[in-house]
Order: sequence, then C-alpha cells, then structure tokens
Amino acid sequence: MSAKSMLLYSSDWEGIPTFRLMPITSDCPYLEMIFMPRHQGLGIMNRQAKQMFKFIDKVDDKGNIVMIKGTNQPAQERKLVNVEYEYFIINKEEIANIIELFATNVDSFDYKKYFIDMKVKEEVNQ
Repeated sequence: MSAKSMLLYSSDWEGIPTFRLMPITSDCPYLEMIFMPRHQGLGIMNRQAKQMFKFIDKVDDKGNIVMIKGTNQPAQERKLVNVEYEYFIINKEEIANIIELFATNVDSFDYKKYFIDMKVKEEVNQ
C-alpha cells in the first residue's frame, strides 16, 4: 500500500459540488475516490478486479442486440467479466482517516466543507 499516493481536487456529483481523489503514483491501490454529497459517503474504486458472472445483453456477429422472439426484451447471456472492487464509507471519521492517509494535499484542501447534511441544505434553499 502506498500512503500519500492521491491528490484531492474539487469536482461535482449529480450537479452538487464535492471532492475527488485521483492517483498520482503508479503503486496507488485505488483508481478513484469520490465523496457523494447526497449520500454523505466516500465511494472508493479499487484498482484490483475480481471475476464475476453477470447477465449481459446478447449481441449478434454485427454487434446488434438480439431480442427475444415475439417481445421487445433483449436476450441475455451469462458471462464471466472482470469487475473492480468498490467500497462505500459513510462514517465521517473513517472518511477523514482514509483521506489523511492517502491525500498528499490534505493540509491545503478543505474537504470537510463538503460534510453537510443535504436534507438541511435543501430545507434552507426552499
């Protein structure tokens, strides 16, 4: 694990201001972290993938979706695909600990200003 391997930056999620973290070293274990304001949680996308069976739409040789005969429903098939691990942290103290551990610019970026209760903010804006 590479500590201090990500950079905090301003962004938005669903039109709401937030922050993200991007990897800045090749040995960073995560692809991205994003704070989701409506859920007040940190989504973490792991660089490692696991194989998992998923149902996906069936396609023909030309890449067109195959429909089930007599319906408007796409035919599906079960395929083994690589899926990145994702984590979702909602405890503010745990989120702060993760950011302190991984963010190089934690001292100069005020990420805690995004720790607001969206219900309270929506009531104030009405």
